[in-house]
Amino acid sequence: MLLSPCETSSPTPLGRSAPRSRSGCWTCRAKKVKCDEKRPICRRCTRLKLNCDYAPRLRAFPKGPPAGTFVHSSLDLSCVKPPSRPGHQDKSCWGGPRLQSEEVSCSITPPLSTTFEWGTYGMRLGNEEIEAIQYFRDSFSPLYIMKNPQYSAFAIMLRLATHEPFVLHMVLAIGGSGIHYRQQWHERRLSAIRAQSDDEPSQYRTIGLKHYSEALQELHNIVSDTTAAASVNLDALTSGLVLMIMYEQLHGDTRCKGLASHLNGAALILKHHYADMLQRAGNTKHSLPLMRTTESGSPRHLSQFCARLITRICGMDATAACFGLGGKVTKVLCESLPEGDDKSGLPRGPIGSLSRLDTYSGPLYRSVWGDDYPAGEIVDDLEKQHVFELFAAKVQLRYLISEMTSLQPVSGLALVEAAKKVEMAIHEMSQRYENILEFASRLTSAIDNSRYMIATIRWVVPIYYTELLDFIRITRNISPPIDIKLNHHNIIRDIMNLAFQAYKHEGDSAMVRIARALFMVALETDEELHISWILERFKGLAQFGEHFARAGDFLERTIQMQPESRTKIDLRTTFSNQATSICLCLIDAREIRSSSPGIYHPLSERPLSPSPSSREWLMPFTSTQKSYLSSMLGKRFGTMAHKDTPESNGIKLEDMELDKTDFASVANGDILGRELTPEEDRRILRKADLHLLPIMAFAYLFQFLDKTALSYTAILGLREDLHLKGEEYGWASAIYYFGFLAATYPIAGVLLVRLPIAKVIAVTMFIWGAILMFTALCRNATDLLVTRFFLGVAETAIAPGLSMIVAMWYKRSEQPLRQGAWFLGNTCAGILGGLVSYGFGEINGFPPWKAIFICFGALTIAISIIVLFFLPDTPANARFLTKDEKAQAIARVETNMTGIKNDKWKKGQVLEALRDRNAWLLAIGYLASIIPNNGLLTFNTIVIQGLGFSVLRTLLINILPSVFQLVFVLISVVGSTYLPNTRLLFMVFNVIASIVGAVMVRNVDPVHKWTRVMGCALGVSFTANFPMTMAMMSSNFAGFTKKTTVSAMIFIAYCTGNIIGPHLFFPSEAPGYKSGFLAIIICLAISAIVSILLRFSLIWENRKRDRAGDVIEEPAEGLNLSDKTDWEIPQFRYIY
Repeated sequence: MLLSPCETSSPTPLGRSAPRSRSGCWTCRAKKVKCDEKRPICRRCTRLKLNCDYAPRLRAFPKGPPAGTFVHSSLDLSCVKPPSRPGHQDKSCWGGPRLQSEEVSCSITPPLSTTFEWGTYGMRLGNEEIEAIQYFRDSFSPLYIMKNPQYSAFAIMLRLATHEPFVLHMVLAIGGSGIHYRQQWHERRLSAIRAQSDDEPSQYRTIGLKHYSEALQELHNIVSDTTAAASVNLDALTSGLVLMIMYEQLHGDTRCKGLASHLNGAALILKHHYADMLQRAGNTKHSLPLMRTTESGSPRHLSQFCARLITRICGMDATAACFGLGGKVTKVLCESLPEGDDKSGLPRGPIGSLSRLDTYSGPLYRSVWGDDYPAGEIVDDLEKQHVFELFAAKVQLRYLISEMTSLQPVSGLALVEAAKKVEMAIHEMSQRYENILEFASRLTSAIDNSRYMIATIRWVVPIYYTELLDFIRITRNISPPIDIKLNHHNIIRDIMNLAFQAYKHEGDSAMVRIARALFMVALETDEELHISWILERFKGLAQFGEHFARAGDFLERTIQMQPESRTKIDLRTTFSNQATSICLCLIDAREIRSSSPGIYHPLSERPLSPSPSSREWLMPFTSTQKSYLSSMLGKRFGTMAHKDTPESNGIKLEDMELDKTDFASVANGDILGRELTPEEDRRILRKADLHLLPIMAFAYLFQFLDKTALSYTAILGLREDLHLKGEEYGWASAIYYFGFLAATYPIAGVLLVRLPIAKVIAVTMFIWGAILMFTALCRNATDLLVTRFFLGVAETAIAPGLSMIVAMWYKRSEQPLRQGAWFLGNTCAGILGGLVSYGFGEINGFPPWKAIFICFGALTIAISIIVLFFLPDTPANARFLTKDEKAQAIARVETNMTGIKNDKWKKGQVLEALRDRNAWLLAIGYLASIIPNNGLLTFNTIVIQGLGFSVLRTLLINILPSVFQLVFVLISVVGSTYLPNTRLLFMVFNVIASIVGAVMVRNVDPVHKWTRVMGCALGVSFTANFPMTMAMMSSNFAGFTKKTTVSAMIFIAYCTGNIIGPHLFFPSEAPGYKSGFLAIIICLAISAIVSILLRFSLIWENRKRDRAGDVIEEPAEGLNLSDKTDWEIPQFRYIY
């Protein structure tokens, strides 16, 4: 019985009788709603801002009686589906469990009892073969193209397969082996539901080997028979070669011998069967999309399809040469093609002639499909044209790099000159394609892949940058050394940022296209987060082919070496010296308009065989046919088969479960493709609170104690023993802030960027503890001024450092409470300092002020040792977290979009901070509020003692302001944590409370001394704004250098205010200091006004971004690693 092909062009019935969408996205199908099937994102998902999922799923087929179909040779393979089978298990034939929402894509016929007979040559296909064809069409081909699979080279191959057995055998070989490999991968991942034994190979494995064996026999017959070779359909022959090369990479031997043999064999065939046609390639007079039958003796012309496939082979050959394989194909083409007239401006050479194949094959799809080629596809091709030109330039660059590499054995000036020419070419390419590269650098995850051009950029730009990385690696070993201007850190950052975005929108399938880029980054980067993320991606890529698994294993072994050793690996020789090799050449096997030829590498210098009749390259595969026959008799498979290792048989779930450490969370908040659960989030938060906050609070407690020790000692004999006169005591307090000011930017703005934060804090704590102890040796005002100056220098790092640690560990909504938590060390220090000073005041026989300095200094040194060993610099090196939890700790703060530790100081971010209006408003407001700080801190004890209290009682009463400070800190940080966008309002509230206190001290009659004491206590309420200001800084300024610069601005204001403050209290006005308290009132009023202006400024900025359409969804991948500023992140919103 004959069946006609599927009527794909017939209109779909409308109304409720219409069939359910079977090609729509899984998001719509799961909800059982109509999908318009627009790719890559349907309109419903776009409108509702849903994650549109077109990822290939493992199909499940309905149960039913056995069936088959006799298919006419003109069958459109886009409609083929496997018939139903009785007793079919309720799971996908490709290894995954059955999904209830999954349905078969389309139906071509009711079940029949006859076998499935294929094409004019009558090949009989069973159910498994039809499933293999469907796998090839639906799962395999979309991985290696960047256009609609229905209008791609793979679709043309499927057409050819209806009347060319060689092509069909390879389609079935790839499909069958692919299903078997995916089954094995899923079973191992899901605890080996049922391990296949060597005596019972899976039917799909058998199909794959059987048809690969028969395809090899077909190829053997072609190359050994001169008559057959002269009449063979070159479209079919080239298609078969492409598929054989891809099969060997995916399912070949571990040494890649089969892949290397096929690349050499392709070079032989091109040399002996295509030479005449290649000479005429590019002649549009004889242009034709597909091969036609010609009369005997008539010259044959190269088809556009054949030219496209030859460029594809060149691309695979080029990348294979990077791994020490291939290289001969390009050499043959360079010798066979006529000289081109490339006007690109790049150095001329054989590569110029290769571009003619690309130009010649340009109209292929419009020619093949004619009027049926959709206008949308034409528009898409035009949109991507400029991006494809960048890809063509990348291939030319690959050629130039290989030419340079060929000079490595001789080295010397010739190699240096060649390297300079390559660098010049890179500079020219960067200028020519500056718009594309700039656009790629500004892409964020808010821009999805609804347009193919975006997805194409996220693939082409990383592989272009990969060539730059390879060039850097090669030039590193050139002697004499050359100075290249490429920054490999920026290149790695751009590759990873685009990779993060591609992974978010397309998952592991996108990683197939940029696998080599990730591989090179893993070898080149020093960022452990990048390396760990890439290793996780290769674990996911392992489902697509054994070569990805081998690449991941190689990287895992390599990164265990020292970083300097890892960067010296020569990929071109490494794999030839070990038992296992890898090759990631499929990343260039893409369906693009400008698929261009590859390189000629010195490893391919060995001459080709004089004639293909020697069949050298087929010899490694003769055992495959014997192995297949042996397997049919129950014996082991040969070398081409996948052998189950002892480790994979009977493997336990806990052994096969993927390592969950996924530093992609740095990019998108996901761990192994999922978000953190509330329980995980709470666990990380709880651990961070318990391990970080106590250490930070103790460190800041002693910083405040050491700084304010001068205030306690002022009434314990220090002024008398050191003979301080006039304003010398005030200057002793102020000069501390001169030292702080002098060191603010060198330490807070530069040193904290370049060095580990916690280590800097620990070392500076040790230094200031020692300085404080030396203060006890002071004998006059000069000695005191010197020690106070250097004490200020040493204490510069702690406050900005602790603030940055909070920014790296906590979400923006959590930061006020945590900034306040470590600042509570300040308030506790005020209470503890008063009690300790009271105790030391009872000492007889030794100056109490000296005892205080010695005691506080020794305790500080002890705490610095604890900080050194127990305070982590970043979540990535926190010893109290497991490997999983480190990734989760980074993942949970990705929504901050403010970055994590970056060791590079960036001038551009410094200038941006200095131009930022909000940064200046925050700094000016803080300056106005901090001017009263040092005045009250220094003179409060004198004011209280002036009310008639004794020295010891004054010390006890001076605890009261610290208690008030504690209360206002808690009110501010807790209130702003649970009431969003109220931070500046609480800051204004604190300032107003301080104004009230200052008015009470200044205007209340001294007779009411307790009222004035309460005014003194209430007057320090503004100090609760310090943690609030730190939270504003850490939450609203992204980019690590910019953040540290703004932090430095704030601490410059802090120092300036504290320097000014004591000089507003004139000795002649003691103990009332009316002028001083009036100045405090004025400064606090200015601070309140500026805080209100800052609030309106931030609200206006957020609304401006909202009006611009910069929606807030998920953060862009890699923002915490890309180190972008808030100005560079459109979806960033300010907190106020």
